[in-house]
Amino acid sequence: MKNKILSLLLAFGLCLTLAACGQTQTSAETATASGTAQTATAGATSLSAAANDTSAKPLSAATAADVTCTIALTGSGATVTGSGAAVSGSTVTITAAGVYRITGTLSEGQIRVECTKNDKVGLLLDGASITCTTDAAINVVEADKVVVTLAENSANTLTGGTADSGAVLYSKADLVLTGLGSLTVDGANNGIHGKDDLTVECGVYQITAGNDGIKGKDSVTISGGSFTIVAAGDGIQSDNDEDTAKGTVTITGGTYSITAQGDGVVAETALGIAGGDFTIQTGGGAAAAPVHSGDERQQWFGSQTTTTTTASSDTSSKGVKAGVSLNITGGSFTLDCYDDALHTNGSAVIAGGTFTIKTGDDGVHADENLTVSDGTLTLSQCYEGLEGQTILVSGGTIDVTSSDDGLNAAGGDGSGSFGLTGTDSFGSGDVSLTITGGTLTVNAEGDGLDSNGTLSVEGGTVVVNGPTGDGNGALDTGTSAVVTGGTLIAVGSSGMAVGFDTDSTQVSFLYNFTAAVEAGSTVTITDSTGKEIYSFTAAKSFSSVVFTSAALQQGQTYTLTAGSQTAQITLSGVSTSGGAASSGMGGMGGGQHGMGGQHGQGQMPTPPGSTTQQP
Repeated sequence: MKNKILSLLLAFGLCLTLAACGQTQTSAETATASGTAQTATAGATSLSAAANDTSAKPLSAATAADVTCTIALTGSGATVTGSGAAVSGSTVTITAAGVYRITGTLSEGQIRVECTKNDKVGLLLDGASITCTTDAAINVVEADKVVVTLAENSANTLTGGTADSGAVLYSKADLVLTGLGSLTVDGANNGIHGKDDLTVECGVYQITAGNDGIKGKDSVTISGGSFTIVAAGDGIQSDNDEDTAKGTVTITGGTYSITAQGDGVVAETALGIAGGDFTIQTGGGAAAAPVHSGDERQQWFGSQTTTTTTASSDTSSKGVKAGVSLNITGGSFTLDCYDDALHTNGSAVIAGGTFTIKTGDDGVHADENLTVSDGTLTLSQCYEGLEGQTILVSGGTIDVTSSDDGLNAAGGDGSGSFGLTGTDSFGSGDVSLTITGGTLTVNAEGDGLDSNGTLSVEGGTVVVNGPTGDGNGALDTGTSAVVTGGTLIAVGSSGMAVGFDTDSTQVSFLYNFTAAVEAGSTVTITDSTGKEIYSFTAAKSFSSVVFTSAALQQGQTYTLTAGSQTAQITLSGVSTSGGAASSGMGGMGGGQHGMGGQHGQGQMPTPPGSTTQQP
């Protein structure tokens, strides 16, 4: 009967602790965009108010009357006051439900929890320091749930483990971490590892791990806290691959500084982030990544500049990674990654957040569908910017600087897209790149907007500074390119230049100049009255311009000025082309399309000096 009462008190106390931390969310939609952890001062105020409730008290504000047992660590042993725990040498074993306050230093020993599967146990760490070089410093062998509370203003340390032991803090039961104190973890293997569900509400955590920093096999749920993680493996991980409903990571708040050789945050199945402040470096960062081999088409056009062969690695070093689905609705992200910054083997939705990204591979990659409806994404360094089987941009502000394609819709077995850890595998359905809204700026050495299938522009504002080499184009598509709305200007080389199809409903033109226009030149489009329709400054040299806007009217004549060159263009149809003939396979507006990047179908032109047609 006593155990049942204690269990009820513990459960109710946990509920109050959630409120005290001020971070619990009923769903991802209710999380704040900033997602920052509750401050200690505000949390302390809530805790003080909760402590005045005589029916139950949160663990982090427990008084002597709330604690059922006190464990005072004494160097090589411990002294127990109360019931439910016993000492044998340097091992303290807890065998009953209750709230245990742990203080002092244990230089080489362990706290073990060996209760029944129905017992709930509270561990109140209040200035505790435990070292165990042969096993976990805290080892939960059996219980229903264990709540580890960091007493307010307390500093606690757990050290040890071996390469074969589970973690420094290891639990086979559900594990909850909370409180307004701090916990330093230094482990030879994992730092904190829960075999079931792992939940963190608040606290300050400094974790150094020989493998993974924080790991919850069935799930990891974090609503607040401050985390500094240095891990030889993954920073935060959930890896249950036997149940599709498990292996999830959900984050609604907190502050994270993660340096990992593996992935920063990774979920076997679903990963959802609604808030938080993330600074993540993986695999030594983008600067450590090998340089991709250049686009093969550039070799045929004599403009290949990158010759280093891409090296692959067996270690996944991605920033934020999901096996099945990735859903981000808020948060602030600074990602410096050896491999993809945001990655999923399934579909991804970005509906909010601020992202500053440098990566040795893709900025955002989805094997299936990638949707961006809101948020600010700045990709200052990447191989390809946004990549998926289908890409839909309906909102947000996106700025991509890429050494290959800016946006790439690919399909099949990878379509020539090789990641740093192997070939990307896409779905087998339709391939499309669709833009319906938002502001998109692309500076690409490969294709600016590239689709192996259809390219559709229905709205938004798009600026593409495309390639200078003739082996790529500012726009590239495998089957069709249709514009029905929005404003787009795409400048680049003319060798593979393509415009929009004649079955578009909004007027557009493609014009190729006879000579290259210098970088930094202003491009201006004016109507027959001299009124300016559009103007922008090109980031690099170009010879081809594609432009479309609702301001253009069929049958009217417009003046295109680029640097010192000027052309008069009469829009004789919905898709008009003019100027110098293209030297490549792109053709003029509404004509033969390109190859969908190096990933397209069909045959490429024979390389100079070769007698064999390329596959």
